[in-house]
Amino acid sequence: MVLAKGGSITPHTKFKAEVYILTKEEGGRHTPFFKGYRPQFYLRTTDVTGVAELPIRHGDGDAGRQREPGD
Repeated sequence: MVLAKGGSITPHTKFKAEVYILTKEEGGRHTPFFKGYRPQFYLRTTDVTGVAELPIRHGDGDAGRQREPGD
């Protein structure tokens, strides 16, 4: 809970992050994911749904459109 003067705090609505997706053996995803994947992030006391925007990696061809857990 926060006690603050009205209008003195502005919530963040966007952030950028570099994330590591856990592999199956690490207790994470079993399948690859694509642009638009919406993972859930846990930040202290709140859950935030994100959106994955995947940059194309040089030399990957069509494989650059998906990421495997552990990439």
